[in-house]
Amino acid sequence: MWEETGEQVYHDIAANFWRIVTQHHTYVIGGSGNYEHWHAPDVIAGQLSNRTCEGCVSYNMLKLTRLLHFHQPERTDLLDFYERTLSNLMLGTQDPDSPHGFNC
Repeated sequence: MWEETGEQVYHDIAANFWRIVTQHHTYVIGGSGNYEHWHAPDVIAGQLSNRTCEGCVSYNMLKLTRLLHFHQPERTDLLDFYERTLSNLMLGTQDPDSPHGFNC
């Protein structure tokens, strides 16, 4: 909405959402959530399971991070998050035995 309207409030919403997720709901590898949900902030270490760091959430956070970076290229925290999430999660979900590159 921010890019379409230019209204600062939409930028602020996106930037605040990114900050909340990355600072309070994200594992060190870049992924977030457990069973496709975010729970209370700052308690993710106690929520590890077989369903931690769902891929779609990570993919959408990469899209938001990319968009924010285009408008603030000096922010290295955006690049750090993007690299961790891409390397540790998204590339790790690819099935190397699939002729189509499908996800595991």
